Amino acid sequence: MIVFAVTFENLIVVAVAAGVAGVGVTAVFSLALLGGARSLEHRREGRPALGWTILAAAASLGVLGFAAAGIYAVAAL
Repeated sequence: MIVFAVTFENLIVVAVAAGVAGVGVTAVFSLALLGGARSLEHRREGRPALGWTILAAAASLGVLGFAAAGIYAVAAL
């Protein structure tokens, strides 16, 4: 007989997924901010900023990818 609708194993899976997603999204978003700020700084000083621009663009796409994956995961339930 199941007393609760959620099992202990389900809670562990959710806790681990939330921790990984929280750290992952935060890290990727911080890389987007770092790349954007450094790119702008280099451009103001007249130095090439291609690497920082690529980092900012890739990390921004990563943030959008995380958001799309989250929306898909919620919609799939």
